Amino acid sequence: MVCAADVWGAAASASVAWQRNGAVIAGQNGLTYTPTTNDLNAQITCTSSARLPGMLVDLTATSNPITVVPQLSGPQGADGVVVLAAVFAPGTVSARAGSRLSVKYAVTNAAPLVFMLKGKSALTRTVSARAGANTLRWKLPESLKAGKYSLRMSFHGTVKATTKMRVSRWHRGRGWVPPGLSEVGFRRVWLVATRAVNA
Repeated sequence: MVCAADVWGAAASASVAWQRNGAVIAGQNGLTYTPTTNDLNAQITCTSSARLPGMLVDLTATSNPITVVPQLSGPQGADGVVVLAAVFAPGTVSARAGSRLSVKYAVTNAAPLVFMLKGKSALTRTVSARAGANTLRWKLPESLKAGKYSLRMSFHGTVKATTKMRVSRWHRGRGWVPPGLSEVGFRRVWLVATRAVNA
């Protein structure tokens, strides 16, 4: 059995552990494992953990279980498939409607991902991520409303990571509209401030 060696990309450090029916197999921390008679009819899994450059949290991925059967007897076990794990860079993301959003994230292996922006408006974007660190670049529409949003990263319909996001707007002739303040409310504040300056 082989635990994928290239799943982390440019990882700073990584560790591997093999399990039999969920229990760690002592002394087995290499990329390959040869089943023994103790493994017959047991489920073998491989877990890999690493911390990627620029990330403050560890990523962990576990393969699908493979049942060990006697040699030349019974069906062949399924190939191990690494389960994707993902994380956003820490902190709240800020962006302006009509500008390009740039967010750093990392995934355990190359995969198609769907990013969902949910709040006062809802948007989706599909990207092909590579194993390791990535950057999401997304041109936001000018019509996007200001406010608080949730940016979600999904793989095969399952949300893998979520981060908070704030969207602001640039009002023509009046400048930046802060998140949480409508354009009507901003216009009133702007008019009051203008009158105070001209008084």
